[in-house]
Amino acid sequence: LSNTTTRSFHKLNRDSNLKMVTLSCVTLLISWWLVLICSRATVKKIGATIDPSCHRYQLKMTSTDIVPGAIIGGGRIGSYLYESNGGKDLLLSSRSQTLPPNGAGPIYICTRNNDLAAIIESTPLERREDLVFLQNGILTEFLETKGLSENTQALIYFAVSKKGEKPIDGKTDLNPEGLTAATGKWANDLSLRLRSGGLSCHVYDKEKFEIAMLEKHIWICAFMAVGSKYKCTVGEVEANHNQEVRAVIAELTHSAATRCKLSFPPGVEDRLCAYARSVSHFPTALKEFEWRNGWFMEHTLERMKVLQPDPSPLHTELIMSAEGNLFFQAKKAFAAKMDAISERARKNYEISQELKAYEQYQRAKQGIKTTPVVLDPNSLYSPTAARFTQRQLQQQQQQSQQQ
Repeated sequence: LSNTTTRSFHKLNRDSNLKMVTLSCVTLLISWWLVLICSRATVKKIGATIDPSCHRYQLKMTSTDIVPGAIIGGGRIGSYLYESNGGKDLLLSSRSQTLPPNGAGPIYICTRNNDLAAIIESTPLERREDLVFLQNGILTEFLETKGLSENTQALIYFAVSKKGEKPIDGKTDLNPEGLTAATGKWANDLSLRLRSGGLSCHVYDKEKFEIAMLEKHIWICAFMAVGSKYKCTVGEVEANHNQEVRAVIAELTHSAATRCKLSFPPGVEDRLCAYARSVSHFPTALKEFEWRNGWFMEHTLERMKVLQPDPSPLHTELIMSAEGNLFFQAKKAFAAKMDAISERARKNYEISQELKAYEQYQRAKQGIKTTPVVLDPNSLYSPTAARFTQRQLQQQQQQSQQQ
């Protein structure tokens, strides 16, 4: 009877433990589900998004309010940004207008590339980190020389045909989600501005943005070069000279990948031709050469300097046959850059030589101070020999000081 009672007690105990474990698991699952529901509701309420590039449950916070700032340039893009935000920003449409000393918020630069240096110089030092660059071309090296390599940059794929007209978003049959992108401090603000007007804008990290920037650079350089040859629009280049422009795109893609030591996702030619179809009315011209096609010509000349083959011979041929002697312009700019590099190297060499001479002088001076007076061994107690030796040391010290 005692054994039976004990077995019954242990069985009841095991059943109770099993029920408690099951109840705990169910409670934990319900709690996790409720936390997940509440978290998603909170995310939606505060305007945050779940960043797919992060680990699970890590949130990428974004503001739901557009920050009023300043817009430099009253052209098509500048006017659109100003009007799309209800005129809440400070619009500087004239070169005589300057930023206020105690401003805040983003500063969108909607001007030509050649105006950038003057705009940066006129911007107060404490506000330069707020500058947002919307220009075409490769600005990397230029921004590094200005100490602004971490500033916000954007790739504008939408087009405004005329001032005041509704923009055309840069959506293609291969990229229906849109191609406009930004990176940096004010990237989310620009994305909010554009999305509030019905346009798309992605926010990328710096590495992904660099690849997207180079793709757009390849597009504008390839289509402008081929279009200038045939005096036709972007759409006509894509429709009537498709094989030629694809060959130029492939060359420039290889050149950019070699120069920047990166790789592009497959299908570059298809993506860029698709974008050309979406803005087929665009005219073609080789403008802002030093910021656009000149970037590839510089790489060509860099390779030729060390007797390496041209990575983009078709592009070079188009530039050489273009009006305005652009190949000569590229060689002149490259020579000027090489001269500047040589001058910096010469100055650095002179500084290093001066430093070397100064260190030698210091060592000599220290040696004179620590060298004892040596008397003539044949006249150990001769004061004349001692004075002569001392005089020699003084002369050596004067010569070292003169050097």
